[in-house]
Amino acid sequence: AGLRPRAKGAATGRVRGLALLDFGAYPGAVPVAEARDGGGVLGDLVEVGKGEDGMSVLDTYEGVRAGLFARTVVCVVKEDGKEEAAWCYVYERDDARLAALIVGGDFVAHVEKRRRT
Repeated sequence: AGLRPRAKGAATGRVRGLALLDFGAYPGAVPVAEARDGGGVLGDLVEVGKGEDGMSVLDTYEGVRAGLFARTVVCVVKEDGKEEAAWCYVYERDDARLAALIVGGDFVAHVEKRRRT
């Protein structure tokens, strides 16, 4: 409902100051000191439909009302070195200490590696 990869200028970027954790079925980003972020979190910038409707759909999907994730603004450093502000969902529960760090912050590569082993 309004979420789509950017047709033009699609970008991959990295957010420092967040660490990506493996919760099994899904990843979760948590705030940490940059020196401990494992390289930050790698992700794709996507556009959401105009207005709050698109964000509302994402908030529901990410479990914002249930307290699973919170939406926050982060600074994304794109592959071309330019910075862009973007929304990011940050894990909110206090069981994050039980999850394993995904070094490099790339969940797709992490899942692919897990499948090979």
